[in-house]
Amino acid sequence: MGTGWVILNEEEEVMLECSSSITDWPSSIRAELVAILSAILVLQTGQKVNIFTDSQAAIDSIKYIRTSLANGKNKT
Repeated sequence: MGTGWVILNEEEEVMLECSSSITDWPSSIRAELVAILSAILVLQTGQKVNIFTDSQAAIDSIKYIRTSLANGKNKT
């Protein structure tokens, strides 16, 4: 299963791109989340981002994680 992303500048020129594959327990939700997370990790501090996905499951997962972190529910 493959995953990838592209970072564009304001003129919509490609600045950076990445593609990878998921080998262990591949799933579409995992591919979406890997692409989103890896794209976020290469952003500079304060840089704006637009993420486009058609995966409601990925959106819901990110919202859940964000809410859990904000509420301190990630502690074990």
